[in-house]
Amino acid sequence: MSSRIVWCAAMSLPAALAPGIALAQLAGGAGAPEIDLVRVALSLALCIAVGLAALWWLRRYGGARFSALGPRDQQRNLRIVETTRLHVRATLYIVEFDGRRILIAADQSGVVRLAESGPLAAPAQ
Repeated sequence: MSSRIVWCAAMSLPAALAPGIALAQLAGGAGAPEIDLVRVALSLALCIAVGLAALWWLRRYGGARFSALGPRDQQRNLRIVETTRLHVRATLYIVEFDGRRILIAADQSGVVRLAESGPLAAPAQ
């Protein structure tokens, strides 16, 4: 029973593109065709290509940052300036927030603010 479900799922896209296959054959009825490995391989390749294209698009255009609220280049209030890994479970972060830079340590027990700089000079324009 489960092999029929897997077969139907694997063959659904190519079967929709080839109207010559009867619905009874797709459901595993009498006279079901042999599994065409070329169609299965092409379907798998197509699914992988669509998934990779979606990942590329999300990475390129920002995923969650891409919204109708405003342009992507909008000024942000919070930015991670630098990251340094001290140990497998300990990391230092320099975070810029509200015109200041804050040194933060994060490990398995939590997050600690270590130091904070004064206001940063405005960039020359």
